[in-house]
Amino acid sequence: MDQALSVSHSTVDSQDVETAWSDFRDVTHTTAENVLGFVIRKHQNWFDLWSPRWHAQSTQHLATRQRFKKQNHNCRKAKQLVQAKTLVTKDKWWAMKAHELQQAADMKDTDVFDVLKTVFGPKTSGFTLLCSANGQILLTDSNKILQHSAEHFNNLLNQPFQVYEDAINKFPQWPLQEELSIPPSLDETKKALKHMANGKAPGPDGIPVEIYKYNGQRLVRRLVYIFSIIWEKPSVPQEFKDASIVHLYKRRGNGANCDNLCGITPCYSRQNVVQDHCCQVIE
Repeated sequence: MDQALSVSHSTVDSQDVETAWSDFRDVTHTTAENVLGFVIRKHQNWFDLWSPRWHAQSTQHLATRQRFKKQNHNCRKAKQLVQAKTLVTKDKWWAMKAHELQQAADMKDTDVFDVLKTVFGPKTSGFTLLCSANGQILLTDSNKILQHSAEHFNNLLNQPFQVYEDAINKFPQWPLQEELSIPPSLDETKKALKHMANGKAPGPDGIPVEIYKYNGQRLVRRLVYIFSIIWEKPSVPQEFKDASIVHLYKRRGNGANCDNLCGITPCYSRQNVVQDHCCQVIE
């Protein structure tokens, strides 16, 4: 990673924030992909825990069944034995997972979500069916669903407004925080990265927070360099402004109606660094 960033920084030393960020993002993502690769997510099956013993028993009973293949009675008995041992093993696994889940719930631990992911696996992505604006047509085409969602949130978030100076002047005025005009230092960026939890959503750039935290000084210094450009211009990369809106059902009314859905925007790793810096300055 250090070698790739050093070569990239020597070839692209630009004061344009879009160029600096896109080059840093591409080099970091490509290097991490080539060295680490992607995580293969697979939910745990009930026989994975006992896979060596399970395969040994399966092989043994399969041999027994083949040996008594011509004898229907013994073949049926071997089949019943395999099914019985399979059900016992499966029940033990489900009982163990139920105990782990109940224990995590009693302790109010976030491990309860890890146990659920272990059993059911990651949720498959897809589209939630939505009703049209008049509520009479159920949209099933993905492009129409995205277009309707965009129109709904555009009307919801971009309402016309009027500013009344007299009302604003009635609010108590706080002193200006001149420290916020100072870009994040190397130590502040390291501290912000240290505060971030692992396993969070990487965002559209596809770079998880673990890459920022455990890939050396050069990567952090390059990130500080990009932040300094943002503070000096001031200009923010378009990718920092873009956000993904996720629908959450309010558990009331028709779930296909956009009025009954709440939109939230995940906060990604690069945004957490800036927010942590601002919180440190204000405190």
